[in-house]
Amino acid sequence: MRASKEKNVQLQEILLGLKRVAVAYSGGIDSTFLLYSAVQTLGGENVKAYTCVSEVNAEHSLVGMRNVFAKHFAGRIDLHEVRLHPLMWKEFAVNDGNRCYFCKRRMYLALLDEVRKENYFVLVDGTNRDDLKKNRPGLRAIRELNVQTPLAEAGLTKEEIRLLARSNDLVNSDLPSNSCLATRIAQGVNITQSRMAVIEKAEKYLHQLGFNGCRVKIDGDTARIELNRNDFVSLVKDDVRISVLRKFYDLGLPKVSLDLTARSLSEVKLQKIW
Repeated sequence: MRASKEKNVQLQEILLGLKRVAVAYSGGIDSTFLLYSAVQTLGGENVKAYTCVSEVNAEHSLVGMRNVFAKHFAGRIDLHEVRLHPLMWKEFAVNDGNRCYFCKRRMYLALLDEVRKENYFVLVDGTNRDDLKKNRPGLRAIRELNVQTPLAEAGLTKEEIRLLARSNDLVNSDLPSNSCLATRIAQGVNITQSRMAVIEKAEKYLHQLGFNGCRVKIDGDTARIELNRNDFVSLVKDDVRISVLRKFYDLGLPKVSLDLTARSLSEVKLQKIW
């Protein structure tokens, strides 16, 4: 805890050096903590929040994002939603290995266009130190566009961010990480509205059964379910398993498997906020 507190002080110093920031906000714990820290450090008058909204966002994710924002920031700052249409971007829809790079670059160019309308605000992103160790094509876009990453600069890891978020009572401190619906489609398979709609319906059904934080990835007519480890036993109970198979079959997914590699927060007690 001491190390995370020291890094938190460094984060505050970095933010003070930037003076006025526009936070790329997704509703995840990283961007939420960054936005919270910015408001606490700089005051609401020196902080703006922007989020990109498009057809690749599941409805429950948008609801959750807005609920988290309302809980912690309503009345202090406004959330500016920028509408995008990724399916119109050919380099995105073809879904090759550079999809995330092209998407992130387009998104942040749109955000930068908005930020430039304000005086002397710097666009900042919730990338943490752990992200720098992973193969994330989107990071290349962030660097190319000179978007600042204060959490990573302060050396804060995901677990340290969660620890600090818990100490500040942020409601999403223990929620699993999430990503857009496009990430559920196998690389090389075109991203379409219909495929994403199937994924969203499949995940919504699992959420209704109590499997929060799940993901459904598809490749053709095959679906692979990713769950928190503590949910494995519940899913394979005959009545639950059969109901899931029937639902997925109705959605055009007759082949269903369970990924035995559990989601990263399987040991954490989840909070449902939407």
